[in-house]
Amino acid sequence: MLEDLEVEEEKEELLAAIVLGVITSIAGVLGVLLLSKQITKPLVKLTEKVSRSVFHDSEEKEQDAKFDKRQGYKLEPNIERNEINVLEKYFDIMFARIQEYTQSLEEKVLQRTEELEATKASLIIAKDSAEAATRAKSDFLANMSHEIRTPMNAVIGLSHLALKTELSPKQKDYISKVYLSAQSLLGIINDILDFSKIEAGKLNMESVEFDLGDVLSNLGSLVILKAQEKGVELIFEIESDVPTALKGDPLRLGQILLNLANNAVKFTDQGEITLSITPLQVDSETAFIRFAVKDTGIGLTEEQRGKLFQSFQQADASTTRKYGGTGLGLTISKKLSEMMGGEIGVDSISGQGSTFWFTAKFGRHDKVAKSLLVLPEDIKEMRMLVVDDNEASRQVLKSYLGQLGFDADTASSGKEALKMIKAQAISSTQKDQVGLSGQKEQVGSTNQSQQPYGLVFMDWQMPVMDGIETARQIQHDSELTKIPKIVMVTANGSEDLMMQAKQISLDGFLIKPVTQSLLFDSIMNAFGKALDKKIDRSINKSEFLNGFDDIRGARLLLVEDNEINQQLAIELLSEEGFFVDVADNGKIGFEKYRASVENIQTEQNKYDVVLMDLMMPVMDGRTSTKEIRSYEKEFGIVDEIPIIAMTADAMSGVREDVLNIGMNDYVTKPIEPSEVFKSLVKWIKPVKRSLPDEYLSKIEAKAKNGVGLASLEPELNLSLLEGINTELGLSRVSGNKKLYLNLLTKFHRDNQDTTIKIQDAIKQKDQELAVRLAHTVKGVAGTIGATDLQSIGAELEATLKSDGYTQDTNLAPLIDRFDAALRKTLEVLFSVVSANSGQKEEQSKEGSKQGDSPQFVEFMKKLEPALQKKKPKPCKEIMEEINAFNWSVEIKSKLQELDRLIGKYKFKEALEIVEKLSSNI
Repeated sequence: MLEDLEVEEEKEELLAAIVLGVITSIAGVLGVLLLSKQITKPLVKLTEKVSRSVFHDSEEKEQDAKFDKRQGYKLEPNIERNEINVLEKYFDIMFARIQEYTQSLEEKVLQRTEELEATKASLIIAKDSAEAATRAKSDFLANMSHEIRTPMNAVIGLSHLALKTELSPKQKDYISKVYLSAQSLLGIINDILDFSKIEAGKLNMESVEFDLGDVLSNLGSLVILKAQEKGVELIFEIESDVPTALKGDPLRLGQILLNLANNAVKFTDQGEITLSITPLQVDSETAFIRFAVKDTGIGLTEEQRGKLFQSFQQADASTTRKYGGTGLGLTISKKLSEMMGGEIGVDSISGQGSTFWFTAKFGRHDKVAKSLLVLPEDIKEMRMLVVDDNEASRQVLKSYLGQLGFDADTASSGKEALKMIKAQAISSTQKDQVGLSGQKEQVGSTNQSQQPYGLVFMDWQMPVMDGIETARQIQHDSELTKIPKIVMVTANGSEDLMMQAKQISLDGFLIKPVTQSLLFDSIMNAFGKALDKKIDRSINKSEFLNGFDDIRGARLLLVEDNEINQQLAIELLSEEGFFVDVADNGKIGFEKYRASVENIQTEQNKYDVVLMDLMMPVMDGRTSTKEIRSYEKEFGIVDEIPIIAMTADAMSGVREDVLNIGMNDYVTKPIEPSEVFKSLVKWIKPVKRSLPDEYLSKIEAKAKNGVGLASLEPELNLSLLEGINTELGLSRVSGNKKLYLNLLTKFHRDNQDTTIKIQDAIKQKDQELAVRLAHTVKGVAGTIGATDLQSIGAELEATLKSDGYTQDTNLAPLIDRFDAALRKTLEVLFSVVSANSGQKEEQSKEGSKQGDSPQFVEFMKKLEPALQKKKPKPCKEIMEEINAFNWSVEIKSKLQELDRLIGKYKFKEALEIVEKLSSNI
């Protein structure tokens, strides 16, 4: 029993232990489950996030067969499904996707890089093309400038020379118009070149010290004639506190003012044009100034104002437009004003006129002494009268006089002026009588208003009674006990006015447009007061600078290949007292310079300056300059010879280029004598020199006769020149028939075998020679007026110069056309040259004698020193004396060769012939 009881207890304990174990196990399981949930919860969230990151696109999840919307990603059957496994799988998938994206991104980056490289290459090509196009345009403009300026050099230069000779009134009128037209054409060319410089960003501004008064004086002289022709008043209204000693670019400032003033004259048919200058902000270092040009012309509409300051835009661009121009002037002015630190604009009402204004900033300097307008005590209280029919002119003059301290009245006509002068004289007389009767004047009162007029500024051109007639009546009025001094105010410096003025003994002239300093000078001169600064205000201004007389007699080496340019320069410079030696190209120029240096025994052979053309055959001007500078450096020559470039290439950068290679200055063609003279004065040392005999003879003749002798022009049958525009040809030599006939003769003589020479050059693969021959024919044909030949010559030259030209290019058709045109021109010229030669021979036979050997030797002795001194005019005069005799056939042929060489300024070769002739006879 006891055992059973023990067994039963053991069973109960075992059962209790089992139950306890089960309970403990259940509790453990429950704890594990609870702990597992806490552990797996973040894993589940991480799995969901990874799942969303992997399958971010709902469409992609739906298309994926392994993805279940409820259970997520379907794992493979042999993979146990739990969070860790799912998470691992998702990480694998995500890594694979990242790799795919990375590869895709790398491919896209590579593709984009390739596209960028292609774009970059395209941009480089486009940039190169644009630069090439710009260079081509610049080259084209430079070439066109050279081609246009070369004949213009002859037109302007020879016109200038012709105007200095004795001419009939009709001839002077014609040549003056040719000269002015050529200057206008040059202005258009300069506008186009300036615009090209602006586009290329190569337009540079100078910063030099200048006087604003000089700029205004130059502006007035350029514009006043055009204004006067249209009957328009030109007025300068300058405020008294405008500084005049400025630092900047006077040339560009003058360019803007000239452009605006010319436009105002162009669009104004009556009334006045007023240039007003106002200081906006001035301190000790800088001056910000406003310039305004106001006219009473046609005005502008709002639409027209919107088109201004744009390239090639004009207010009236129709084909029937009344006003000419390139449409570039305002564009250039806008750029220039901006480069000067200012701006430009316009205020205008259609039909009522316009006001173009611009501002500019300048530096200031005090190196030029300020002109103090200090009046002497005896004229300070003087009363003055301004007589002018233009109200604006009256008010400006009155304002200037007021600033000087004068009390001035105004009159609008000669009749009114006479009345006022009489009334004032009577009033003054009565005052004097009252004073003599013993009545005292009020102390401290001014009596200036009761004084008679001491000075009258009389406008010349007035209706009904002009200034001359008014002045005459004033001077002969018996009622006036005291005649006022009279200064004539005029824009006209004609000889007719001068003659009339001499008859009535005026007290001075005041040239419009008037500035305060000019007004002050006229007052001082009228009363015989000395001026501190002597300024040449005369109507006929000299074109020579101070110091020009001190350099006469200098020896100049002209390096130039063009015969017309040679003739122009030689005559221009020889006429003013210079010795001129000529070299046909840069190589000869260098050799002549070297010979002058090495031949130290004769100081007279030493050159003072070299005038160097840039574009020449054999050796151009740049290379020749480098050779000269290298030679000077090698032999230690300290005093380098000044070299002045003379070229028709006016493109930006040429000046800098020639200065960099060793030249000293730069003068553009067409040659402007004053610019050449200015450069010569700048670079030639002023020392005492002997003057050419020819120049001394000219001065002596002028002193005796007052004028030079008129040259006889040959009769020229222009009707024989079929196919040649003789009117055009004559205009290009300023109407000089003798020179024109010489050119025709030279062309006929020098071009008999030109076509053969071109063909031979092509066969010899000498492209440069072929181009130069075609270029020469083209240029000279244009000069004589053979326009058809000129056109075909230009076509042949362009073809030979083109990039596509090769030896295989078929030029036969073009050369045949060229030869046909040349032959036709030569045939026409043959009749003219023959007729002229026959005329000369007949004249020679009629009045000539048979020459003998002693006479010929004497002529050779006379000619030899002229050839040695390289004096073209004496040589030609001696040759005319020689040709007045009849000579043997052998001598005659040699004389013809002499004529040819002297005509080409080949004095050395001519001298060799003279020496041979002298030794053989």
